Amino acid sequence: MNIGLDNKTRTTIVGMLNLILADEYVLYFKARKFHWNVSGPLFDMLHNGIFKNIYERLEETTDEVAERIRALGGYPLSTMTEFVQHARLKEAPGVDAMDARNMVFELLNDYETLIRIMRENDKNISGMGDSVTSGYIQTLILQHEKTAWMLRSSVK
Repeated sequence: MNIGLDNKTRTTIVGMLNLILADEYVLYFKARKFHWNVSGPLFDMLHNGIFKNIYERLEETTDEVAERIRALGGYPLSTMTEFVQHARLKEAPGVDAMDARNMVFELLNDYETLIRIMRENDKNISGMGDSVTSGYIQTLILQHEKTAWMLRSSVK
């Protein structure tokens, strides 16, 4: 493969992207879980609105990240076991005891964590000369910042 990035650089970037992919999948399933289990006065706004929008967008994001990994000559993590093992975000067990506001705060915390991680990844990837992946990470940051703002605003 000769796309202007050496094998070591591509391998390093693929590793970073696979960690992002794992985090995005954990976040996707957490949003799905909250969508299924939310109750109370915020039900409609969260079930039919915010949570649904989040998991639909994350479904697209995971596909895009995996395709970027393939474009760089790598292979994306592809099993639930791999996602959970590599993700920096944690699943939310026992959701039946979590109220709607706490679900929102859980997702907000995860989004803010991912934004910080991706900012650091972007610095590293940019320094490796991969402006395409850097630009893609910046787009993800922008999308995640918007989602974090919506989550923050929904529970004020």
